[in-house]
Amino acid sequence: MQTSKLTLNKQITDRRQANDSFDISVTSPEGTTVGTASTGLSNTATTGALTVLPRAAGQGYTLGETGLTGNYDQSWSCTNATTGSITPLPSGTGTSVQVSPQPGDDISCTLTNTGQKTDLSLAKEGPASAAPGDLVTYRLIVTNHGPGNSTGYTVNDRLPAGLTNITTTTPGCTVTGLDLACTGGELAAGDSAVIEVSGIADGSVKTLYNSAVVKSNEIDTDPTNDTSNQVTTEIVPMVSLAVAGGLLVLGGGYALKRRRTNA
Repeated sequence: MQTSKLTLNKQITDRRQANDSFDISVTSPEGTTVGTASTGLSNTATTGALTVLPRAAGQGYTLGETGLTGNYDQSWSCTNATTGSITPLPSGTGTSVQVSPQPGDDISCTLTNTGQKTDLSLAKEGPASAAPGDLVTYRLIVTNHGPGNSTGYTVNDRLPAGLTNITTTTPGCTVTGLDLACTGGELAAGDSAVIEVSGIADGSVKTLYNSAVVKSNEIDTDPTNDTSNQVTTEIVPMVSLAVAGGLLVLGGGYALKRRRTNA
């Protein structure tokens, strides 16, 4: 009986992480594995040319992959080196296809995986003003604009001088001196995560300026929104009031004199 040749190739484009790996295989209609290959840390893999038996339409070989397919888009392309062959060739998307080679066919199929990009942004919220001794709380919002899911990220925030007793209760975050460092886990496309950090305004400066930076584990399609907006907080001294000799004395040496008027 005349045989056929069948080759399965793998190509990775825009690898999301260096250790992403994919296994490919060719399986007969009876469920027997005919050939396998793995990309490992490479961007390509191939089963090589496999000698297979011809198959009737609808009873073909399954070509497929396993791995971190959820964060990649798949596309198939197949060619037949046998001139004049009319064997239908699969195309399109998905993690597997079927092909039914006819006698003498030399079919080669390539499955290309393209890593889905992510776009993380960081926004920051905080008070417009505070008095010495007030608790100043900042909220940092990390948002994944997609289209791919993020496997994780880091946020770094150098908090301004003029804050003391800086603390955070957000999981994955630590404070060292004025530095807030956070490590976040998976963040699906369209989702957001909130980080909070607080400190006491000590009154040593008149204005607090603060912004922060987020960094994705994956390639970020828009790095311009990785740095948050700057929050400006004016430190307003508390005004003390006292009555002395008929004068209303304000903190800072100012005085108001009460004047009576007759109706």
